[in-house]
Amino acid sequence: MKKLLFLFVTAMIASVVTFAITPIVGPTTVCQRSYAYLADSTPGGTWSSSDTTIATIDPIDGTLYGAATGSCVITYTVGGSYVTEVFNVGPFVCTIVGLTGMCIGVSSIVTDAMPGGTWSVDYPAILTINATTGAIAAVSPGVATVYYTLGTGCSVDLSITVNSTGVGPIIGPSMLCIGASDSLTDSFPGGTWTSSNTAVATISSTGAITGVSSGTTLISYTGFGLCGAETVTKVLTVGTPVSLAPIAYSTLNIAIGAIVTYTNATPGGTWSSSTLAVATVNTTTGVVTGVASGTTTLTYTVASCSGTVFCTQVINVSALDGISGNIVFPGSAYSGPLTIWLIHYNTSTHNLVAVDSINTTVSGISSYYYHFAGLASDSFRVKAGGYDSTASYTGYVPTYHTSSYFWNTADVINHTSGTADVNKNIDMAWGTVPAGTGFIAGDVTTGANRGSSTALPAVHLRIYLINSTTGSLIQQVFTDAAGHYTFPNIPVGQTYIVHPEAINYTTTPITGIMLTTTNPSMSTANFIQHTVSKTITPGVESVPGLNNVVASIAAYPNPTNGKLNLSWQALATEKATITITDITGKEVIQSSLTLTKGSGNQQFDLSGLNNGLYLMNIKSENINYNNKIQVQH
Repeated sequence: MKKLLFLFVTAMIASVVTFAITPIVGPTTVCQRSYAYLADSTPGGTWSSSDTTIATIDPIDGTLYGAATGSCVITYTVGGSYVTEVFNVGPFVCTIVGLTGMCIGVSSIVTDAMPGGTWSVDYPAILTINATTGAIAAVSPGVATVYYTLGTGCSVDLSITVNSTGVGPIIGPSMLCIGASDSLTDSFPGGTWTSSNTAVATISSTGAITGVSSGTTLISYTGFGLCGAETVTKVLTVGTPVSLAPIAYSTLNIAIGAIVTYTNATPGGTWSSSTLAVATVNTTTGVVTGVASGTTTLTYTVASCSGTVFCTQVINVSALDGISGNIVFPGSAYSGPLTIWLIHYNTSTHNLVAVDSINTTVSGISSYYYHFAGLASDSFRVKAGGYDSTASYTGYVPTYHTSSYFWNTADVINHTSGTADVNKNIDMAWGTVPAGTGFIAGDVTTGANRGSSTALPAVHLRIYLINSTTGSLIQQVFTDAAGHYTFPNIPVGQTYIVHPEAINYTTTPITGIMLTTTNPSMSTANFIQHTVSKTITPGVESVPGLNNVVASIAAYPNPTNGKLNLSWQALATEKATITITDITGKEVIQSSLTLTKGSGNQQFDLSGLNNGLYLMNIKSENINYNNKIQVQH
């Protein structure tokens, strides 16, 4: 019996216990004569208002209507539980009074019977408004909405259309060729056409235009409507039709990774590639880069008075097993014969030998693409030249990779069979003969050179004249049948270097030849060509006109199989230190050398070094010799 009584009491208590209801969701204010929507996440309840004269609410869906200004309590009830929210109804905002249509340039004012609000507009580029007074001004055609907002947040709006005469933009071409005709139109009919410069182009009352001469003119169209006159303009350019030149190229077949320049004689155009996955192109310079095997269409487009004109060229890109690059002519466009040599170093004979060559004739090019394919693993140099004459010459001279006049300072290309060595470019050297009263000359002899009849002239040996200060090439000449060379009519007040260049021969140049107004000539800049040691050295005893003559030294062959010859000319016997480092700067050899007075030779052993590139420095009191040495066993 006690157990039954306990259960009954427990049930009675549970029947009167309320449970929690989630808060009301929605706005807490509404403007008079406006609606708001309230909600609660606890289902099954009903809505009520404490004062229906201020706000009414639908008991089921929570739709509230602001009836009058004031506050009331909104209640949401579920079973025996409820939640409440104080709700405010703001004052009614009267309808905006003002124009709904205006013309550009017209001003007016909009008003509202409820004071104290602020004015605003959504598109001030169409219509401007004063936030306090409601003064409006039409700026441009279109529709703008004006808003009047009270401090309570209650607002009202009005749409205003700004009209123009209806004159639209002029439709038609912006470019026209001399003597050609076309037409311009406008969406607003009945207007009048004028040209600001009839000497460039004329236009009829119907919009028909005719190009008269090169230049620009301003075409105007004026229309008249409800808002008055309105004028729109268009710049018209008249020109001569473009006659587009074809794309100029040195090759239509390039290697993956190669960078090649294509040109067009017609300026001002843009470049594009139809398949960027195969080759990309710089839009302004025409520099093409091979990306992957395949073909792409290279297009050059130029704006013309008749529209755009273009020309195309198909380019093939493929993998290269070999060496490729560009012969670049930086001084001016080159026309004439062009030869590119692939030169190999023979480790048995210690000689450089051209194992392949490309011979062609070019016209007005700034660069030429070359490639040598199917090469075995080996070390190579690349050389290019376009002129070989016994006469003095101004212009491009033979150059090695990279941009070196001399083979012993050219970079060595260590090629691995089956791979591609691309962009091995040569910037061709440019020599210019300046005007002056100076004179340098000398002789080059070969053989015993002891003053006897066994001394022979070195014939057709290329001699370079270099500005000692700038390092720039001035001129090249060749020795004649007597082994004599001359650099006439060169400026005084300069210091020069004379450097003979012959393949397989390492040259020690004559430096410090200073020409002055009192001593404008140097006629004994002589050299000795040593056929056994493969060196060309100054004939020191016969060049008394030199200033600052110092000891000189040369190292050969380079590359070397480990046996390196050192050849020198010394004015006095002196001690020198030889230091050899690898490319990381680590010292691998240090030794001493006695430079005996006059000419001398000594072999230096590098056979203990691994294959690779090393830096050699030979330093004494009067000499500081640096060179890159390639060891190749």
